[in-house]
Amino acid sequence: MPVRDRYESITKRTYKQSVVHLLETEYKVLGSHRVLSQLSDDLEHLHTTYYGEAQKMTPGTLCWRTQSLEDQKIKYAKRTEHYAAKTIYLPYVNVEDVEKRIRHRKGVRNDNYQWSDRREVAQMVRLLWSAYEQGTSLTIGELSVVMNRSLGVIGKYIKQYYAENPDKTLPLRGYIYDQGSNPTHKALICTLWERGTSEADIARKTNHHLKSVGHYLNHYRRVMQLFKKEMSVDEIAHLVGIGKRVVLEYTRIASHFHPSLVRKQTLKRTKKYQNPTRGHLAL
Repeated sequence: MPVRDRYESITKRTYKQSVVHLLETEYKVLGSHRVLSQLSDDLEHLHTTYYGEAQKMTPGTLCWRTQSLEDQKIKYAKRTEHYAAKTIYLPYVNVEDVEKRIRHRKGVRNDNYQWSDRREVAQMVRLLWSAYEQGTSLTIGELSVVMNRSLGVIGKYIKQYYAENPDKTLPLRGYIYDQGSNPTHKALICTLWERGTSEADIARKTNHHLKSVGHYLNHYRRVMQLFKKEMSVDEIAHLVGIGKRVVLEYTRIASHFHPSLVRKQTLKRTKKYQNPTRGHLAL
């Protein structure tokens, strides 16, 4: 028997040939072998795209399916399943995580909680940037499921990271698509601009489009002009067309870089119940 015949049969026991055999025997799909071969190629590619590649699944790696960054704009009438999806590989557990648990000594309960929070914040940042480098973005909800933490805990971790790293950003999906009312990224853009950073460099550092950077800076300059005229937060928000909390954040930045504009600006809280005065019944 020729040497080729001894080894050639091994190459024919592939996923592609199994699909062709299944279509011909079980589904009785008969016809052009070229059509069946192309169909099996498409199915194999779909399987690899959806379930991932086995060689990339190292210990501690999580295979996750999420939305791709191919669609740069979110349309409210478009459903989630209509957006392009992508399979990514997240470094869920690495050697540093294990070493931090080994080296940690027993201590006060509050110290243990703080140590655990810092470890999970580092894990959250690692997952977000890994997903972003692979052309995707994670939401707070996805982080909640992957890390097995509530939405409130994930939100606390994000605030903690921004408090300790005011000049850095996190590639959350809501951040990239400018969703939600969180003014963190807007404040960072305005702060960098006040420090003399060009709009192009701001867009590069904050992972934003140059058009979005210019849009935020235009709002900031308008708020600063109205702030000079001693207008209230409600009036500025109405004229500029942005949220009150964003206006308050802009005025704080303007007051920091322009001390002559300093004046107290707070959001008015509506009182649901009035305290009863003497001689009157409480409502």
